[in-house]
Amino acid sequence: MQDNLSGRSDLSAANELIKTALMVEFQRDEPVITPCTDGENLHLSVDIVVGIDDEDPEDIIEWSAFGLLFTLAALSFDDARPRGHSEMDYMAKDQLTMKDFLGELHYVQGELRFSADYIRGRCIKTDLIARPNGRITISTLNRGVSASRWLDRLQGKKPIRLLHGSGN
Repeated sequence: MQDNLSGRSDLSAANELIKTALMVEFQRDEPVITPCTDGENLHLSVDIVVGIDDEDPEDIIEWSAFGLLFTLAALSFDDARPRGHSEMDYMAKDQLTMKDFLGELHYVQGELRFSADYIRGRCIKTDLIARPNGRITISTLNRGVSASRWLDRLQGKKPIRLLHGSGN
């Protein structure tokens, strides 16, 4: 029973972070796409700045950073697939948990950073950096242009559903 309650609490916290992220308007720069040395894969980096018009990005990032980073990490996780031997740990109906997120989240030199390589068989290869000035950098490796689709979803071009079930 304790695991079930813990799972509901984890889910509730995740949904609150997603709701926070969905309240934030932002502008995005053009993505910088660099081919990897193998000629097959790509490195993508794109910056967003929270707030529009006369809103102060520094004020907005204070209350939205956790929600934005969690939601971007969850979108990355949901979109990720296995590579190589990671397939044996992959489950198609899996969700990013708060434990996953917090395990990869760090505060370094005034920046909130999420960096994940593989999580439960999924090739995440995503780095997220939230800065005090309201700028968030999204960097992916071997993920094509998927980060652009995540930003489209955050801007309402395709709906984001709240998490359901107990997850892991």
